[in-house]
Amino acid sequence: MKRMLENSGIGDQSYLPAATHYIPPSNTLSDARDEAEQVVFSSIDDLFAKTCVSPEAIDIVVTSCTVFRPVPSLADMIVNKYKLRSDVRSIHAGFLILFLQKFRPTPKLPKFAKFRRNFFETST
Repeated sequence: MKRMLENSGIGDQSYLPAATHYIPPSNTLSDARDEAEQVVFSSIDDLFAKTCVSPEAIDIVVTSCTVFRPVPSLADMIVNKYKLRSDVRSIHAGFLILFLQKFRPTPKLPKFAKFRRNFFETST
């Protein structure tokens, strides 16, 4: 395993999930949840630290992950971890996030893309 990693080009600064450190690799839901918690919670901790926003100021939590769907959902895991208010809306969007893109601001399009501009202006 050591020789394979040395020859693969993966450096000392690379991240591999803890589940891949075993032979054979561990592929359990618990391992996937632990990895998701590491990534998501560290990102949210950094966000709270950089923006000086407190968890009490959060009104809605929207998550989107099309492959990993734990129970409770990622949004519920965030609400529980940070002890957010009981009236916080938590939504796990999944593929729904793709459909929400139509509500984004209309992009500036060149004249030859008029058909796309009309689509964005007339959709409700």
